[in-house]
Amino acid sequence: METTRTALVFGETLIDEYPSERVVAGAPLHVAAHLAARGWRARLITRVGDDPDGRQIVATATGLDIDVTLVEVDPVLPTGVTAITLDGDRHHFEVRHPAAWDVVLGPDPVPPHDALIFGSLPLRHSTAAATLWRLIGASSGFTVLDANLRPPWVDHAALTRLVAAVDLLKMNADEAATLGERIEGPEWVCVTRGADGAVLRRRSGHEWVVPGIATPVVDTVGAGDAFLAVLVAGLVSGHRKPRSTSCTEDPVVLSIVQLTSFPFWENVINRSPGQAPASTGVGVRVGTGDAVGGAVATGTGVPPTRPGSPVGVP
Repeated sequence: METTRTALVFGETLIDEYPSERVVAGAPLHVAAHLAARGWRARLITRVGDDPDGRQIVATATGLDIDVTLVEVDPVLPTGVTAITLDGDRHHFEVRHPAAWDVVLGPDPVPPHDALIFGSLPLRHSTAAATLWRLIGASSGFTVLDANLRPPWVDHAALTRLVAAVDLLKMNADEAATLGERIEGPEWVCVTRGADGAVLRRRSGHEWVVPGIATPVVDTVGAGDAFLAVLVAGLVSGHRKPRSTSCTEDPVVLSIVQLTSFPFWENVINRSPGQAPASTGVGVRVGTGDAVGGAVATGTGVPPTRPGSPVGVP
């Protein structure tokens, strides 16, 4: 029987505020949800406020089978919020601060794990940054950095050090233009190129390229996170040597992935209110879609339910 893999997924969990809705979000939460859907034990390391948004995030994560036992609750700082505006096919992000996840302390000692996954945003605050470095220093697993650059929160010196410390760096085309597509340090570097697909490079010089697949677009937020989860699952599960030069023919880099912020299965929508509620007017986006490289996604939004009793943090 195959051993259940464990991922520690560290960083920001927050509410995405669109012009017309509020959505439970955060790249670590998206990645954890997709790993959990693939049978992993995905343990979320984050910090939320002692407020309705924080309770909503924890309830949503629980409903998506994410392990929330390492989630912290801050008695003072609020749950994080990112304001998102849309400009054609691009998103503009305003990550508000300070937020509870800026001061996440993390577990000590660090629990056993197969993968440690994080982005660069925790570098914006000294407390979260110190926690991140401690986790990396204690990790014996596969370390993964999703660049996830969000100006003005980009510290190039700290980012350079972080890139050099990981096994896998994943970035989009814009981030590759900033960091350099042929960056040295990680064993693996993956660049997603939107409609043009994705490329995976190994330090040995090997390269695997997959073209984009045309798909109706509803919302691309979270698509790259879904792609990253599939990539990590393939690389960690012992498939460290892709068999071909085409990702479409190789199980390591599953080129056609289910893409939305959160994975879809029918009972996510039908679960009891205690498992996946929207008690604070915050929606949970689920849907299905096929695409490559986090380029595009189709989705079906779950409209917020009417306000009700807040769900306690487990």
